[in-house]
Parts: sequence; structure tokens; C-alpha cells
Amino acid sequence: MRRHRPRRDDGGDQRQAVGGGRDFAIGQARPIDRRPAPEETLRDGEGVGVIYVASAAAAVSLMLSKKPSGGNEKQETARVLEWPGGRWIVLVVAAGFVGAGLYNLYRGVTRKFKKRLERSRMRGDVERWAVASGVTGHLARGVVFGLVGVFLAKAAIEYDPNEAIGIDGALAKLVHQPAGPFLLGAVAAGLVAYALYCLVEARYRRI
Repeated sequence: MRRHRPRRDDGGDQRQAVGGGRDFAIGQARPIDRRPAPEETLRDGEGVGVIYVASAAAAVSLMLSKKPSGGNEKQETARVLEWPGGRWIVLVVAAGFVGAGLYNLYRGVTRKFKKRLERSRMRGDVERWAVASGVTGHLARGVVFGLVGVFLAKAAIEYDPNEAIGIDGALAKLVHQPAGPFLLGAVAAGLVAYALYCLVEARYRRI
């Protein structure tokens, strides 16, 4: 009769201890049925936002210098192409980038990203600006990811690693198009808009 406690209680105690330690670590204990503390979600949003602000800064730098910054995409692609089946590996990665680009374009056009936001908590013009930044940011991401995927696929098909580009290379490609500086500036603004959207989503994310 003494050994009547099921083993899952021990696991539950361990989970509570881990959860309590996590709450203590972030300095804000809370009931488990409430949404995460704002510090956690904002920290995630800030991290992603910094990445896209840096990408936008690279776009501005390219617009001024019209020279792509150095990268190791060509070296990495050349190495993978030498592997058995390397061409197919590069094509799969390229398809992933193109798919991510199309998915971002779809989310931007249809505004599906709004499902992640608790718009009932937004006040004033917050929702309008959140949607505007989300649309602009997703469209910009779609363009950049799509360009990366297209040129990776070109590198695999032509067996030429020099065709491979990263995000900076994708931005550089825009410079050499008709109205290139305008296109690059628009994409840079879009990446900044996505950084702002990340902060908004972190604050008003639906749990």
C-alpha cells in the first residue's frame, strides 16, 4: 500500500522544477496557463529583427557601392557539387529557397500572417501598421529567397558554382536590373518592414 504513487508524479515534479527554474531564470514566475512573458517573445522578435535590419543595411551598402560583399556561397556550392549526387543536393536546396520565396509571397498577398496576431489587443493604428509592415516584409523576403533559389538552381544545372549567390548576392543582382537602385531600395525597405513586423508579432503573438 505504500507504493501507490504512480511514476508519472515524479516526472511531473521534475517538469515543475524545470519550469520553475525557467521562470526564475527570466525573473518573472507566472502560472502555466498564461501567455509567455513579454520579455521572452520580444527577445525572440528582436533577434530576428536585427538580422533583417542587417540585411537591409547590406542592401543600402550595395546600392551605394554597387559591389556585392564577399561570401563563401560559391566555395560551399563548389564543394557540394563535387560530392556524389552533389548537383541534386544543390537543386533540392534551391527548391527549398524558391518554395520559401513563394510561400512568403503568398502570405504577403493573402495576409495569412494576421492569424498569428491577437488583433483584439491592438490599439489605435497598431493593427494597420502591423499589417502594412507584414505585407511589405513578406513580399521582400519572397523576392530575396526566390532570387537565391533561382541562382542556386542555375549553378546546379550549369555545374557552375560561380552562379551561386547568398542574400547579399541576391540584392546585388537587383542593382544591375533596370531601375535597379529603386528595386534594391524597395527591397531594403521591405526587409526593415519585416524587422518591425517581427517586433509586433512578438508583442501580439497569438498563443
